[in-house]
Amino acid sequence: LNLALAEEMAGHPAQAAPKFETVLKTQPDSVPALVSLSMARLQLNQPREAIPLLERLVKLDPSDRNAVGMLADAEMNVGQVGPAAGHFRELTAQDPNDPRAWYGLGKSYEALATQTFNRLNKAAPASPYLASLLADTRVQRHQYRSAFFFYSQAQSKLPDLPGIHAGLAQVYRNTAHPDWAEAEQKRESTLPAPDCTTHAAECAFLSGRLLDAANAAAAPSASPASMFWATKAYNRLAIEAFERLSALPESVQIHALKAQILHDHKQDMEAANEWKAALKLAPDDDKVKQQLAAALFDAKDYSGAMPLLKDELARDPKSPELNYLLGASLFRTEQPEEALPHLELG
Repeated sequence: LNLALAEEMAGHPAQAAPKFETVLKTQPDSVPALVSLSMARLQLNQPREAIPLLERLVKLDPSDRNAVGMLADAEMNVGQVGPAAGHFRELTAQDPNDPRAWYGLGKSYEALATQTFNRLNKAAPASPYLASLLADTRVQRHQYRSAFFFYSQAQSKLPDLPGIHAGLAQVYRNTAHPDWAEAEQKRESTLPAPDCTTHAAECAFLSGRLLDAANAAAAPSASPASMFWATKAYNRLAIEAFERLSALPESVQIHALKAQILHDHKQDMEAANEWKAALKLAPDDDKVKQQLAAALFDAKDYSGAMPLLKDELARDPKSPELNYLLGASLFRTEQPEEALPHLELG
């Protein structure tokens, strides 16, 4: 155990991991070995192997916030977003001022919304529910002509679906048609109340019980309507989590959220500046360094991205993402010979 700890502290997780495993064969509940092996697996980009170790740690001490947080992060990395959301909810309940927990919770809800949307797209690609969700995303992107098309498509099939008229009202307000907007908003306010015995997910969403609305789509046989309301619920839950995050003092997570929003609006240099601010708060965080390098690459600042990418590749030389970014940066700065080996790995 001491030898493994020394190797890990010296920055050699690959050499330390087998020794921690040897310790756990005879002492399966050794907390130092479990913690250190979990961290080694995460450093080696092996989150799937870290999860059972972290689950054991949490079972031994459910109040260990660090273990719960690492478990939630590992679950997110392998796409187990449902369990991750549950663990992030635990963390926000224990400490409402934890920015990492609120950020993780918001990201997990975003991922669940995407998963549920994709299920709906596969199950009912021509449904008015899908058209309404597509229209919502177009409004967020200020693509009002496209939003109008999808809302109109949804309205022709399901005119009493809540949200369609409100969405059209927003389109009209933002395209200088206030009278039409007012008419659509009035239609929205006069929609009949749903029958909650047959439309449980809709009733849950409209009454603010967002988790109940989201859980309505948990069954594999969920209806398109349930998946629609679950997608909207997860999106609303993500917004609420990010709003809680934004109300907290400055943190890495707040800058990460701002960077994501700026990137979504194709403001890549501004996004890079947010990652630079995050790096000042966490100068040793490899994930932040990689995000900054990617943002600089997107902003076409290849000379700024390359030193970061080289440093990160020294730590993880086989990373396909890092190799691609460095190779593409070298190629775009007219260094094809240096780019070639990285692009082959990428």
